[in-house]
Amino acid sequence: MMNRQEKLAIAIQSLFNFADVMYRMFVSVYLYVYTNSLVKTTVYTLIRFTVLVLFIYISGLLNKKHKLSFTFFIGLLCQALSLVWVLTQGRLFEINMAYVYIAAIFMGVGEGLYWFSANTFSQLATTKSRRPRYLSFLGFFRNSAALLAPIVANRFMVYSSSELNAYKLILILLAIIYSIITLLSLFITARAKNTEINIKRSFDLKNEEWRDQLISQFCFAVRESLNWAIISILISNAAGDGETYSSFQTLFQILGLCCYAFLVKLLNKKRVSKTFFLGACLNSSSILVLAFAQNTYGVVIYGLLNALSEVFFNNSSSLITSNILENNIDDINGRMVVREISMYLGRLLASVVIIICFYILPEGLNIKVPIVIFSIFPFICYSVLIKHK
Repeated sequence: MMNRQEKLAIAIQSLFNFADVMYRMFVSVYLYVYTNSLVKTTVYTLIRFTVLVLFIYISGLLNKKHKLSFTFFIGLLCQALSLVWVLTQGRLFEINMAYVYIAAIFMGVGEGLYWFSANTFSQLATTKSRRPRYLSFLGFFRNSAALLAPIVANRFMVYSSSELNAYKLILILLAIIYSIITLLSLFITARAKNTEINIKRSFDLKNEEWRDQLISQFCFAVRESLNWAIISILISNAAGDGETYSSFQTLFQILGLCCYAFLVKLLNKKRVSKTFFLGACLNSSSILVLAFAQNTYGVVIYGLLNALSEVFFNNSSSLITSNILENNIDDINGRMVVREISMYLGRLLASVVIIICFYILPEGLNIKVPIVIFSIFPFICYSVLIKHK
């Protein structure tokens, strides 16, 4: 049986995943509709992640004196404020890009505070011996919550008078969900050790397993940025309209949940080498398919491959990285901060490459080239982590 804090961690992350799927589905597209620029949407993402890494550090400092529930609360409040800003000022985004960047700053502050707290809480809520079972339950419930997100979004699309009105209703729902998670966070009792944050010490590049974790987080962040900046827009363009887009997302989540239900038993320490490598192959091939087949068939194949990848790649890597972090638990505040700095550098690289390709390459190639470049990163992630299984 799971303890109370493990159940609370699963409840919070499942609800947040529901909101995050909706956010990833529509905010990039929503901003793209208003700005009509992939570069501006990418700059929004870059600003957001720049602010995020700064507030990861601030969150680490705050958690020396406060419980995790404090930074959870402030982080979720800032994310809700970002959504309110997008809702109320969205019509001005095309006129003045400063309004877009203000939304990015709010979201970056909120995510920085939230993700430090969520990752630290997830680490402290369980132990190394209980972690495989905990991660299995977490993955199942997060996928279940993610399944509901596009279904609800689809209903908004069907019954709203326009796509933009549907997007606004979705953003209102997200603000409500963030409020519910904020209330749940008040029941968190876990608290990180009160240790001094020393960035130079916590990078600890002479520690091979920790250095490899930082490299893997860098690679993972590159793939994440690709999702934000390009993948959502490619799927939206292939779908043609918001209702079809949300139907695609529903299909992807159903595939993910089915894959998880049938294949999760394969995920254990003995099989992690095979499942991790298979996940890297699926992760890489899914984005390549979408890059070169930007149509309904390509989107469906991408969805199937990506759903399988979520099961094998994400869970295998999470098991290894969580155990590495467990070995360095005495400096968890500093380790969390430098891990996020590594992820920020990955996001920065991805954003810069996307913007450069957009300006110097002809239309068509300016999307395919960065996808091909970044398709090798799952294999880099696999190669550095697998020796620490």
